[in-house]
Amino acid sequence: MNLLISIFLGIAMFIISIYIWKRYDVFSFNLLKETKYKWFILIYFLVTLCAIILVGLKDYQWVVLCKIQFVYFLISQVALIDYKYHIIPNKILLGMIILRLIFLLVEYLYNSEQFIWMLFGCIVGAVVGFGILALTNIFIKNGIGMGDAKLFGVIGLFIGINGVYNTLFYSLAVLIIYSIVMMTRKQLTKKSQIPFAPFIFVGYLITFCMGGF
Repeated sequence: MNLLISIFLGIAMFIISIYIWKRYDVFSFNLLKETKYKWFILIYFLVTLCAIILVGLKDYQWVVLCKIQFVYFLISQVALIDYKYHIIPNKILLGMIILRLIFLLVEYLYNSEQFIWMLFGCIVGAVVGFGILALTNIFIKNGIGMGDAKLFGVIGLFIGINGVYNTLFYSLAVLIIYSIVMMTRKQLTKKSQIPFAPFIFVGYLITFCMGGF
């Protein structure tokens, strides 16, 4: 049953992702004429399909399954926008918060006995996720932006402290590896600005597939 729910949500959210990318002018069907862009879409589709199947085979409650899959697709949209424009739209973050409030209502109705502990974990996740990156933004010049901090805060609302910790760990690990490789190839300098949302997406993808929530 989880697999069917996961596949259905995946198809719906993939369509929504394309709409949002078109809305923010990061996707155009004309770009499909370019070989590089075709490979990007193909790889994204195959990775997403594998992730959907893998998470659908895990023994998650349906509420949790829907929640983490919605976050996956929302981060994927933000990642591409950040990659192209170096911004994270507040409208998408606000939409994620509204969606989280809806999930909170569903979770309360579904399991009111554990709701307080679940809510506490989400609040802690949001505070930790936002706080760490906000402090980084304050103390490190040209470091991680406040948009990334807000994104991690919203992610924390969805997946709690464990999910935030794992996502942040994998995101930073991939960012460090990428930076070292690109600096070695002299395609990156210490003053270069790197959009962090794509690495958050990769970090969340790894957490998503490994069940680290």
